[in-house]
Amino acid sequence: MTLSNPDLASNSIGVKSPFTDYFCSLPKDVPLPTFLSAEERDLLVGTSLSDAVEQKLSSLEKEFDVLRERTMSIGWCSKVWWDEETGQLTFNDWLLSDALYRSRALELPQDLGHAMVPLVDMANHAADSRYNARFEIGEDGKVLLLVREGKHIHEKEEICITYGAGGASEMIFSYGFLEEGVQSAREMFLTLRAPEDDPLRIAKMHFAKEAPGVRLFTDAQGQPSWESAFVWWACINEEDGLDFEVLQTVDGGRELQALWQGRELEPDNLQSVLMDDPRRDIFKLRATVIIQERVAKQGEELSISQAAFEENLSRTPEISEFTSETIRRLHQLELGFLMSSYGTLESEVRSCGSLVQFLSCKVAELISIATETRIVGLSDCRRVPCREFRCPWVRRTPGRGFLVDSTESHPIHTLSVFHLSQRGALATQLSLESTISSRTACTVFPAIRTAWNVGETLSSSTIRYAFYWLAGQCGIVQDPSWRVIKPPRIA
Repeated sequence: MTLSNPDLASNSIGVKSPFTDYFCSLPKDVPLPTFLSAEERDLLVGTSLSDAVEQKLSSLEKEFDVLRERTMSIGWCSKVWWDEETGQLTFNDWLLSDALYRSRALELPQDLGHAMVPLVDMANHAADSRYNARFEIGEDGKVLLLVREGKHIHEKEEICITYGAGGASEMIFSYGFLEEGVQSAREMFLTLRAPEDDPLRIAKMHFAKEAPGVRLFTDAQGQPSWESAFVWWACINEEDGLDFEVLQTVDGGRELQALWQGRELEPDNLQSVLMDDPRRDIFKLRATVIIQERVAKQGEELSISQAAFEENLSRTPEISEFTSETIRRLHQLELGFLMSSYGTLESEVRSCGSLVQFLSCKVAELISIATETRIVGLSDCRRVPCREFRCPWVRRTPGRGFLVDSTESHPIHTLSVFHLSQRGALATQLSLESTISSRTACTVFPAIRTAWNVGETLSSSTIRYAFYWLAGQCGIVQDPSWRVIKPPRIA
């Protein structure tokens, strides 16, 4: 950029080359979302692109500050870039450099990485069967632009390649447009964090090497699917066997080490370790519920922002039709994709209903034996969101974590058994043949204690204990230590 600036020609910096002229030919206006005004970025709120743009801008600002700091002492950099009178490098130049690279760099085959290739990067994008050219590396190491197999390029026909962008959000983020006829968002990345009440939350965020998020995508069969390395950290804790310790290195430094049931755990193999655990079905269910709740939250935010979209647009008439229409389409595509993904996740959760029903039947047997009261009804498994966890009468075992909510005060005629979840639960309801007192209910399990938390929302850690204890009691896990766990605190 400095070499191609005609205002700096007299400084005799560097050596000009064909790449200098190439850079001079590049556009100075790139319609990427990092160049959107604050009012235009407000229209993105609710979409996955909103967080991505804000994070990118923050990252670019930090990079620009580091560049200034590390080059200020270099003579020509200080004069040409940073001097108050002669310096000409601005943050907008840094934005343009980033935009030119992201929108024009090609991912070269043979694991050669990314590069800006003159001429080839002039080709426009076409998706699916419509692109007619491709690029590859020749024997001499040069990039070749070739006619795609099965295609013929006629005179005056435009040469198009495929940019290979994943989803609608990534297409706008990297190239600044959405192609015509797109019917699905195809792919989304949502941020993901461990629950605020997770005592190991900070350690997990520091130790996990993967980005704290979940990638939603359309699989080969055209169905929504997901993948996330971080969700497996979010769904386990101390009571499962996870622990952290600080080690001192040979050079006197410190590093964090994760332990799973006393053994060292590497950041990239947690999922495989959990899938080899006897409780893998429980971990799968927890992970699925966490992802589903994150999808639901994003869908709610997007629905709310859609309602305010037109109002915000009417207040800023200077926003171009191209920009507003692109963002409007992104809203619609992502909302539809989130709804489809939520439905798929709901099916996955319900497929685990047999496990929950099995545990509930075991609970019914234990209650029936201990109280000599027959269970006359067991409801289907249902979803209970966090906001409904306001139990007037809460019973729990301090050492076992079983959690029961009576739907009536005294006498108790109906019990609800809650299983699992970070911000909600799966629940079944047990109907008793005859009523029992709260004192009797408190003797159903060893060391049950009554807590009168009227109107308080139960923490996710408290809810999780219910499932741990039940699985141990029902013989799903043959680990005696799993039954005696640290009691949860009631907020």
